Parts: sequence; C-alpha cells; structure tokens
Amino acid sequence: MKLRNYFKKYFDAELAVILTIFYLITICLNLIKVFSTSYLKGTPLVQGENFFFQIYVLDAITVLGIMVIIAMHTKRLILKRTSWRKILLFHFFLALILGVAIQFITDVYRLQVGLLDAFDFKKSLNVFLSVMDINFLVYFAMLFIIYTYYYFSIIRASEKQKSLLETQVVTARMNMLTSQLQPHFLFNTINCIIGLIDVDKRKAQDTLVDLSTFFREVTKNSNVHFFTVAKEMEILSHYLGILKVRFPENLTILEHIDAELLEEKIPAMVLQPLIENSINHGYENSTRPLLIEITITKEKGFIRITVQNDGPPITESAPGSSTGVGISNLKLRLHNLYGDRATFTLRNGADGNGVENILKIPLV
Repeated sequence: MKLRNYFKKYFDAELAVILTIFYLITICLNLIKVFSTSYLKGTPLVQGENFFFQIYVLDAITVLGIMVIIAMHTKRLILKRTSWRKILLFHFFLALILGVAIQFITDVYRLQVGLLDAFDFKKSLNVFLSVMDINFLVYFAMLFIIYTYYYFSIIRASEKQKSLLETQVVTARMNMLTSQLQPHFLFNTINCIIGLIDVDKRKAQDTLVDLSTFFREVTKNSNVHFFTVAKEMEILSHYLGILKVRFPENLTILEHIDAELLEEKIPAMVLQPLIENSINHGYENSTRPLLIEITITKEKGFIRITVQNDGPPITESAPGSSTGVGISNLKLRLHNLYGDRATFTLRNGADGNGVENILKIPLV
C-alpha cells in the first residue's frame, strides 16, 4: 500500500515518456556510430555473431527503469527542499551504481549466450572505466531533463496558483461587500447615524468616518494578499466601530493581541468573516448581550487567531451550524496560500458555552 501511494504521488507519466524518447535517441545515435564504424572498416555486423541487439534492449530497459525511479525520488527531494550539496552527492553515487548495474547485466547476458567463457573482473572493470565518462554524461543529461521538467512544472503551478489566488481574493472581497455591506447593513448603519445626529452629533460623524474609511480600505487594498497584524487590526477597528454603533448596549468586543505578532503577516481581511460568523451564531437564537473576544497568539510555529462569543452553543441541526460565503471563501484562500498547513475550526467553547472560530496559520 505504501509503495502504491508513493508511486501514485511521485510518478509522472509525461516525464517518463520524455526520458524514454531521449534515451532511445541516444541509442539510435550509438547504433549509427557502430554501423558507420563497421562499414568504414569493411567488417559488416551480423546479428548473433558480432552484434547483439538484445544488449541494447536490456540496456534501455535497465536505464529507463532506474531513471524513472530516480525521477520519482528527485521529485520527493525537491518537495522536501533538500540542499543542493546532498542532491549532488546523491546523484554522483547513483550515476556510479547505474553504470555498474548496466555492466553487470551486460556481462550476465554475454555469459548466458556464450560470448564469455568465464567472468573476467579486470576486463569487465576495464570496459566499465572506458565508458564511465559517457555513462556520467548521459545520466546527468537525463537528470537535467528531470530537473528542468519539474522546475517548469513548479513555475507553471505557481503562476496558476497566483492567478487563482488573485481571482479568489477579489471574489472574497466582493462577497464580503455583498454579504456584510449589503443594503440592510448600510440601511441599519445610516439609520443609526441619523438617530445620532440630534443626540450625539460627534458620534454620528465618527460613525460616518468609520463607514467611509472601511469602504475605502476594502477597495484600496484589493490586490494585497497579506497585512501585518497591526494593519489588519487598524482596518478592523473601523468595522468594529460600526458594529458598536449598531449594537450599542448588546455587544462588547475585547481584543487580546500578542504584541510580538504585530509585525507578522496574515492573510488580508481575514478577521472580518470570523467576526461576522461569530455575530451570526451569537444572535442566531438569542437577543441577550453578546461578548466577542478576539485573541491572536503564537503557538508552536503558528499564529492562532480565535474569535469567540459567549452566546448559545451550536448544534448540528441548528440553521446557524453551517458557515456562510465569507468562511467558505476564507477556506479557499487559506488552501491556496498555505496548502494543508493552515486550519480553520468552528466549535463550541471548552465549557460548553459560546462558539469559537479558530484559525491557525504558519508563521512566515
């Protein structure tokens, strides 16, 4: 099972075909050389007497089989980001081993067909040393093809991932605008501002500034993938200011930010959907005062972002137990940015009260 999974993960059929074509070309060139030399010397080659095509077949099968295995392991080394010194040393010994394997198989075949009466180590070693330079050149030429293929594949995948990420970032921001800053959100915020004009003109002005600033930051940074924690909290403060006006007596927001992480980078606008999700769950089946705590800490090479409320716990059958568009887009962005290294968890609090939105991303 492990061998099958290894083969499935690292085998590349397209690369195997490229290596096969390349080595068949080298064999054809070698045959042209052999037949041309024989013709110029006036000694024609006869299959089964002074020429054995089977040796070339065995040589091709051996080399291509080993090179496919080497290509698979090379892909593993690239993904593990192994140092170039270790890779160079590794391939130097493999080139020697491949040359020895070819010589051994050739000698065994010659013994079986009667071309050799007995194994002669010195003669075999002499033949091995006479073609060792050619073997090394062919090996490293094929190795060059392998690395070129994989690095071009990595570049293509990176460009594709970058393009996809840019599309998803824009989509995520637009979804955020259409889901959070939709008409009822604007209507409620503007109503709050109108109600404050006669009661607290200063607060009405501040809320209007928060609203316009938040709009501006969302649109201005549409092509930015990462913010520092400090920048993220700065933009978020305008959003939180609006929420506090909308829920003046029912919503309390506390922030616990590790000062050492303020200059660390996190995905841009990552907190807004977490807070939106926390509010949705908190007010799903309750109108009592809600406490939301935003905590950003370091945890074993990761940044842990927790947005927790003290509202009613979620159940699988509850309508609010599913995540919305904002969280779905957040998960897609995290996957494209970090692969499987980032995680998002939605769960009830440890004591059974409240709901926790937990995001863990690797420290860059």
